[in-house]
Amino acid sequence: MMKEQHQKLQSSEGFLKYDLQEKRKLLTRLKHQLETTREDWNRVRLKNSESEAEW
Repeated sequence: MMKEQHQKLQSSEGFLKYDLQEKRKLLTRLKHQLETTREDWNRVRLKNSESEAEW
């Protein structure tokens, strides 16, 4: 009985660690995407400003 509970705890702990790892990877990817999007948006704004100045 104790052995069973111990195994269940270990497997759920393993699952939680894996889940946390995956969430961290996702968060890192999202942060990178956000940064890239910000840079792209700044470039677009800059080009728009330059275009308006030319008019």
